[in-house]
Amino acid sequence: MGIRFRRSISLGKGARLNLSKGGLGISVGGKGARVGLGPRGAYTSAGIPGTGLYAINYAGKSKQRKNTPVNKRTEAPVMNAQLPAPPEIKTSLPTILLIASILLLPVGGLGAIGLVIYALLWFKSPKWKANRHYREGKKYYLKAQHKEALDELVKVQELMPETYSIYPLMADSAYHLAKHDKVIHYYEAYLERDPNDYMVRFNYGLALSEIGKYEEAVRELQQMPEEMAKELPLLIALGNALLESGKPEQAVAVLETGPTRKQNMDGLMKMFRYILGCAYQGSGDVKKAVKQFQKVAAFDINYEDVSTRLAELEA
Repeated sequence: MGIRFRRSISLGKGARLNLSKGGLGISVGGKGARVGLGPRGAYTSAGIPGTGLYAINYAGKSKQRKNTPVNKRTEAPVMNAQLPAPPEIKTSLPTILLIASILLLPVGGLGAIGLVIYALLWFKSPKWKANRHYREGKKYYLKAQHKEALDELVKVQELMPETYSIYPLMADSAYHLAKHDKVIHYYEAYLERDPNDYMVRFNYGLALSEIGKYEEAVRELQQMPEEMAKELPLLIALGNALLESGKPEQAVAVLETGPTRKQNMDGLMKMFRYILGCAYQGSGDVKKAVKQFQKVAAFDINYEDVSTRLAELEA
């Protein structure tokens, strides 16, 4: 179980083809809850509709996490399996050549020569070269060869600097290379052009948390639209950032707007209750902290360091 990002392709009637670092899979369901089958087996998932953020639980698998209290590892967005060329460098040369060939048929040899010259000039244009580098970068990216992918995407930017829509993909490759300064740079460059892309802004906030810039992460996460305010992944991310920035009371205030009375204990709820317990503990409310940790431990005694925290608080 963990916070992840994904992109997927609709197959119709609620079915989607999903791409992850492990390979391809298929899932069915509606917004916020799905079941599926992927490279690691059957799973259920839940998350924020429209953001790509979700928590996942694999059937028959219990994975013990590192004993870091609340600093959840997150991943930058995994892009659509088809990864279509960005609109800034998208080219329709084959269509142009087909139409031109038909129109120039009556002209004969002269028309054919003109068409060849036009094609040669097009193939040498910055847009065509950028498109070629993007295709190469896409191949490397889908093979998880992120250094090579980023090198190719940088060449796209050098040829066509206005191609800002590839910045999230560049940020993802940079993330896998642990180049966190580049991750931040690419997200910021993208958001300068499209400040209302909340998926990217969410990812940017999580990236800031990843490198310990919690106060900046809080500012970004607080900019999410109102309809996302009660969604668990956002509450978890914001509560965690507030807690890590030394504001446990504010973290409690945010987290208590979530489903504190919900009885179901899926992966997302375990994460939520664990961080809420940490926030209560940080604010000095031992009784409420123990209550949240006990609920987590009842379902998974090995979750994070919940057993250690309970032993310390109940001593």
